[in-house]
Amino acid sequence: MGEIRLEGATKIYASSVRAVDAVDLTIPHGEFMVLVGPSGCGKSTLLRMIAGLEHVSEGRILIDGADVTGVAPRARDIAMVFQDYALYPQMTVRENLGFALKLRRIDKEERGARVDEVAGILGLSELLDRKPGALSGGQRQRVAMGRAVVRQPTAFLMDEPLSNLDAKLRAQTRGEIRRLQQAVGTTTVYVTHDQVEAMTMGDRIAVMSNGRIEQVGEPDTVYSRPANTFVAAFIGSPAMALVEMSRGERELVRGELRVPLPAPSELPANVVAGIRPERCRLWAEDAGLVGPFSAGVEYIEALGRETFIGIVTDDDSRLVIEADGNVKVALGDRVRFGLVPGGIHLFDAADGAAITMI
Repeated sequence: MGEIRLEGATKIYASSVRAVDAVDLTIPHGEFMVLVGPSGCGKSTLLRMIAGLEHVSEGRILIDGADVTGVAPRARDIAMVFQDYALYPQMTVRENLGFALKLRRIDKEERGARVDEVAGILGLSELLDRKPGALSGGQRQRVAMGRAVVRQPTAFLMDEPLSNLDAKLRAQTRGEIRRLQQAVGTTTVYVTHDQVEAMTMGDRIAVMSNGRIEQVGEPDTVYSRPANTFVAAFIGSPAMALVEMSRGERELVRGELRVPLPAPSELPANVVAGIRPERCRLWAEDAGLVGPFSAGVEYIEALGRETFIGIVTDDDSRLVIEADGNVKVALGDRVRFGLVPGGIHLFDAADGAAITMI
């Protein structure tokens, strides 16, 4: 088993800064949990607290029901993978993979069998006699992962393990890590600042800000039902546009933008409308859009299959239009656009909490 439970886990530094603030989180056995957030939000500190590398100021940490808050890292039966590979350069891949087993006095025959098994899973069988200096970055990362897997720990803890890889290799290695975790079924806590990694890898994701967890849920839930404006703006690429609007009797208003409300509403006087690019489209008369509105083109991202057009209205509202294929527009052009009804998120302008969708 490998359930990890955090109960009010808090880390306070001498400067009275709460790097992690009263975190409650349960990670069931076998789950791939991703901690995601901007730099400085406390995600790596929280991971190190689970590992025992950071002292817990308040609260406690349990692994399989046992309180390990004051237990040394070596006694927690976890394995860590860091962004730097930390391989022994003088050892071969085989020796690197088997080193932890050798320290545990696992007999040579079992050690060899486990190394061969993990090497097969990770596609390292042909590289076992090479040294790290003769490997690519992706191969070294797989060796670092293999060194953790071969120990058969209760949990894997991964701290931004792909940050040293180029974009193409990151995408490939993301898939390899996910397949590996599903194959071995080990509880995994994965830290990243990259929301694409979080969305594509996690069974669930925990979005962090200022030492606190803002929302926990499956990736699709967090994307489609963000708990507040922070999560809404952080999850998604391009990010959700956030536009502060005033409530009228039957519509929300900001400058030229007017969004009808389906019924007389008890919304606050001021709300934030969250509009994702796929809900903001170039105007077409027969598309059932709310509008038309007009705006100037601020930037263009032509990606072949789709084009993202950053626009700014006359009252300085900034949105992103998603258009299919290549669209012939230029910087500074005026375009007409509309909003797709049924997918506009509304948040309370006072505290940023989600209210509803229209």
